[in-house]
Amino acid sequence: MCDVIVDEADQAVDLLYLDANPAATRMVGSDFRNRRLRQIDPNYEEYWYDIFGHTARTGEAQRLERYAAPDQRWYSFYISKVGDEASRHIAVIFQDITERKRAEDQQAFLFQFSDALRVQPTAETLANRALQLLADYLQLDRCYVGVYQLDQDRGEIPYQVGNDRVPPMPDAVRLSDFPDALRVTFDRTLVIEDVMTTAGLTEMDRQNIGALGLRALVASTLRMGANNPLWSIVAVSARPRSWKPHEIKLLEDVTERTWAALERVKAEEALRHSEAKYRYLADHLDQQVQQRTQELAATNEELAATNEELTASNEELESNNEEFIAINQELEETNGLLTRSNENLQTFAYVASHDLQEPLRKIRQFGDLLKTRYAESIGEELIYVERMQSAAERMSILIKDLLNFARISTRRDIDNPVSLPGVVADVLTTLELPIAELGTQIQVGRLPTVSGDAAQLNQLFQNLLSNALKFYRPGVAPSIVVSASLLPADQLPPGIKPGRDTGAYHRITVMDNGIGFDDKYADRIFQIFQRLHSKNQYTGTGIGLAICEKVVTNHGGTITATSQPGQGATFTIYLPA
Repeated sequence: MCDVIVDEADQAVDLLYLDANPAATRMVGSDFRNRRLRQIDPNYEEYWYDIFGHTARTGEAQRLERYAAPDQRWYSFYISKVGDEASRHIAVIFQDITERKRAEDQQAFLFQFSDALRVQPTAETLANRALQLLADYLQLDRCYVGVYQLDQDRGEIPYQVGNDRVPPMPDAVRLSDFPDALRVTFDRTLVIEDVMTTAGLTEMDRQNIGALGLRALVASTLRMGANNPLWSIVAVSARPRSWKPHEIKLLEDVTERTWAALERVKAEEALRHSEAKYRYLADHLDQQVQQRTQELAATNEELAATNEELTASNEELESNNEEFIAINQELEETNGLLTRSNENLQTFAYVASHDLQEPLRKIRQFGDLLKTRYAESIGEELIYVERMQSAAERMSILIKDLLNFARISTRRDIDNPVSLPGVVADVLTTLELPIAELGTQIQVGRLPTVSGDAAQLNQLFQNLLSNALKFYRPGVAPSIVVSASLLPADQLPPGIKPGRDTGAYHRITVMDNGIGFDDKYADRIFQIFQRLHSKNQYTGTGIGLAICEKVVTNHGGTITATSQPGQGATFTIYLPA
């Protein structure tokens, strides 16, 4: 219970404590009844007197939180008026919420930590990013990953970050130089607050740890089976440090998350390597088939020219026929291998679509349940749930785009006549809503009919026109022009080499007035997962233009892009006439 002391202008200038319960006395550390706040804490923030005065004058209860710097604690306050309108008495209920605030801060860090690891492309960048985030958050002098090879008496240190207060760790150490420290890691997290005084270490441990420049450390180790350490993250201080329980728990959580993220990235890298190897083998097989086909054509011409000689030499003809039969069998086997490879890839795409999408659907379903449960919450729970669902949605889109890319890579039915005016009209119908919302002006010239796959060509124009709508200049209505012309092969621009030779090509351009890009990125934008803007600026997976290039290549053509920042972009497609 407090009495708010006011000046002549009825403004609060001090607080007199009238009564307090035993719990409040214990939290403050002394009996503060009948004492003034300015006497107890002369540095108390001035704005709090306005808060106390507001409640005393108006009777409006207030709920607030305050960080007390001297004792590094957080408190919540509930302030209410006591007595009649003329009274200046208030009741203050306060509670120590330091642990709750610390848990919230640590949880927010773990969310940011996981988000940061999710976008790292390689194991090295992921590990270094994880260690740097942890070192910054816990104010470490060095932080490193240790991998234990017990059968080789070797501890490897593949990743580390730190400052000059602790020298860089060697690439590897001998485990037998740290007998007691290593033994502790078999059973629990190793905690050393001061290598010179911490109990349980041998003199060899102290000397060898100190020789590395380490004074205090925590080593959180993942284990597979009893007493078999495999992988750890070590937090290091150059000075003695009293490690708090929540810091140790955070290090253990980060260790598990980092190891899991590294395993995921390594698996993705292995998958990319395998896919690259598969593409190389597939392309090599295509070249072998083409070479054998050319050899057969040359042999047939030779046979036609020497028909009389072959007729006279029946034995030689029979020998040649056996050779041709063997070659044809080899060609049939090669074609069979290619067919099975495409079927396997399509089967993989179906399995990946189902197995990868199912967990994401579960995440979104449980996210909806959480949103319903915390619908009345005023905290940050809903924000975290919405971020979780947003991340799941982005992953779902990425999987769908990857599957589209894989299907286009294996489908090459390009012998059917396709009306490009009809394709573009279908795409414009699909994009009718964003076109109307942005006030887009679209001009479509006379377009030809080409030989190709209607679904793939639809995907090509869908991606190009969607990009033109996405990357518009703010404040400027989008303008898109689609046109075509016939170009003789000998008039192709320098450097343009379509995949199929023919006498003439259809040159089709898609031009917009959007934000454009630096021309030096003209080749990079067609590479898979390449983006020129962050995901916060523009949505997307970085696969759309890679699909465009694959479609054009499947049709024996090529695609180029030209642009300047702020002046729009022009995509030019060359397809065999």
